[in-house]
Amino acid sequence: MTSGKNDLRPVSKTMIAAACVALAVGLMLAGCGSTKVYTADKSVQYRGTIYNVSEVKRLSSRLETVPASGEPFELTGSDRRQFDALVKEQGPVTVRSLIVLDDGEMLFEQKTLESGREFERMQSDLADVFKKISRFMADAQKTQLRL
Repeated sequence: MTSGKNDLRPVSKTMIAAACVALAVGLMLAGCGSTKVYTADKSVQYRGTIYNVSEVKRLSSRLETVPASGEPFELTGSDRRQFDALVKEQGPVTVRSLIVLDDGEMLFEQKTLESGREFERMQSDLADVFKKISRFMADAQKTQLRL
């Protein structure tokens, strides 16, 4: 007659071996899912033009006036009061808002403005689109942004 103690020994070795194999397979599968690499090019689409922004190292925004005579000058640091004084002096002013991508520029908007309130709205719109582009650039999974 065999004792119950000897009958359990082969079963427990089989169970231990099966548990070790299951654990090893589980660890291998868990490791596969966490090693994703995203290498797709990033692009921004705006008004029918696609800008490749994959290699952009410097991203900024700029507001500038486009006077009828002379060179454009920057308005980025200006406030409503300063812009109202400019309009009072020169009349309606054409203003461009730009997204600067390294050495290139993306014209976001160009309007002729007559008041500081319109200028503030243009500043706000530029700040909003800049935030969208910044979030897009920081997200490794997203590859295209449509503005």
